[in-house]
Amino acid sequence: MKIEIFTDICCPYCYVGMASMEAVLQGVDGVEVIYKSYELSPGAVAGSKDSVYEAMAKKQNCSIMDAMEYYRQLEKAAEKVGLKVDSGMITPTNTFDALRLSHLAKNFGLQAPLVKRLFEAHFAEGVDVADHGELVRIATEVGMDEGAARQLLESSDYREEVIGDHA
Repeated sequence: MKIEIFTDICCPYCYVGMASMEAVLQGVDGVEVIYKSYELSPGAVAGSKDSVYEAMAKKQNCSIMDAMEYYRQLEKAAEKVGLKVDSGMITPTNTFDALRLSHLAKNFGLQAPLVKRLFEAHFAEGVDVADHGELVRIATEVGMDEGAARQLLESSDYREEVIGDHA
């Protein structure tokens, strides 16, 4: 069975959903999970100084208090499936290059571990997943070749794949 999941590294409920899906599929053989790109905020700026609450309030046209409540609920949902989310650490950023990297990782059978590690870095550690140095570090943590990751990030490879997943 093949499961295709449209996801973005900055999507909090994609992170929670991934953990829930892993629990359901534990011990089930013959399942291939493929992560497709879906940018939630394609216009997001790398290196933004906004807090995640400010970014959400601007994007959703809501108050900072509403955004804080949303993230409090997210933290509770994450905890229920064994995940840590530290909303005060989340860096609003552009995820296009992280999504390109996930396409490369698929070629090495490392897409799921990479996506999971990117989620953890973004939601629990406050890592800016637009930072190429951080992306290379995370890629090597899951077993990807450092040179291949660097080469990808210095190119426009997999750009069309990320955009094509939206279609």
